[in-house]
Amino acid sequence: MRMKNRFKIIFFALLIICPLIIWIQIRNRQAGKKEFELFYSTSIYSKLKSITAGTNGTRITLVNNRNFVFSPYSDEKLNKGNIFDHIAKEGDIVIKKAYSDSLILINENDKFIFMFNKFEK
Repeated sequence: MRMKNRFKIIFFALLIICPLIIWIQIRNRQAGKKEFELFYSTSIYSKLKSITAGTNGTRITLVNNRNFVFSPYSDEKLNKGNIFDHIAKEGDIVIKKAYSDSLILINENDKFIFMFNKFEK
């Protein structure tokens, strides 16, 4: 009898937890898509206020307090293999044309081009 009760508790817990996990995944994916579309469609020419790396990508805050999240990747030819959030710092300039697949980082006297992962549907 005790084993049956334990099974019921586990069953009902999974019945609640599994849909909750699926709902959170869908919501996070929709938020990620919305953030990427904002970044992708925006033309940027500004100084950086802050840079934060996270699991969903790199968040940049511009001096006008606009925030963007994107996932830049390193390339030996484009950016000497540097990682964006390791070399970008407050005061650096970022340039991106609307709907462009690359972002330019001007760091002191160096210019780095970063491609970024596009949001897949």
